[in-house]
Amino acid sequence: MQRTISVRGRPLLLALAATAFMILLIFTPVSGWTGGGGNSNYQAGDCSCHGTVSTATVAMTASSTVLAPGQQVTVTVTVTGGETPNGAPLGAMVLSKLSGSRTMPTDNGWKIVSDSFGTAVNYNEVAYTGSATFTWTLEAPKTPGTYTLYARMENSAAGVAYYKDYSAGLAFTVAQGAGDGSAMLAIVTPAAGSTLAGNVTVDATVIPADGRSIASSDLLIDGSLVGSKDDSPYSWTVDTSSLKDGEHSINVIATDDSGRKISNEVNVTVLNGGALLQSIQQGDWITADIGFLAIVGVLVMAGTGTLRRKKWL
Repeated sequence: MQRTISVRGRPLLLALAATAFMILLIFTPVSGWTGGGGNSNYQAGDCSCHGTVSTATVAMTASSTVLAPGQQVTVTVTVTGGETPNGAPLGAMVLSKLSGSRTMPTDNGWKIVSDSFGTAVNYNEVAYTGSATFTWTLEAPKTPGTYTLYARMENSAAGVAYYKDYSAGLAFTVAQGAGDGSAMLAIVTPAAGSTLAGNVTVDATVIPADGRSIASSDLLIDGSLVGSKDDSPYSWTVDTSSLKDGEHSINVIATDDSGRKISNEVNVTVLNGGALLQSIQQGDWITADIGFLAIVGVLVMAGTGTLRRKKWL
């Protein structure tokens, strides 16, 4: 004998249960080591357990971004705010890449001369008190070219392992003759190849030739003029939401008082439309994202209609 039993309405309950399970699974905190790692050399992936983006602010500056091969430069990383309890360990590292292999500065031509503690490693750790400053002296690569340095903060609080990157990076131009009186121009941020979203600051360092002064500096995106500056700092804020997602060129052209022009260009990727997907991949979800995905899950499951199953007696 065969009997058909209707389970109308149950898809909604199943969808809610499945959605709740997915959220619980994804957002279960990853436990971190609260004891700290001390001062040492670390690759970007050595502390992969730090998977939750911190609310801390990470900033990065350099004494100069236009260097001669082998010239020394001071790089400073500051961290403020965040979740770290008072007195708990917090570390910062300087990197030449944020992912992949060979991510330490020494893997990419730099030499670490000294760090905040007088040693020569790329990761330093302090007892945090709400703000911290880390300083490295590095020697520029011997080969001329454009190089980028990044910073990453790591800490643990209440069993959650946090990180925060200075993902814009600092771009350095290493060139023969830098500092010899020749004109130089370097785009400091954003770094070449970086991915941008929202409002972005474009910073350029412009050095005129000896005996000359900079009359103007122009910012162009994809060949179109965005803004001009008559004096330093040569900094512009760009709303990338006005650009299509994809690759774009950022060019800065400076003109000195004799009419001579110097320029530099970096290529970047704009990703605004994929911001939700990017935040999911990085684990940086917000309440609105969770609610949106929960609603989608319910609608998809509920839209399957009435389920029927057969029970044989």
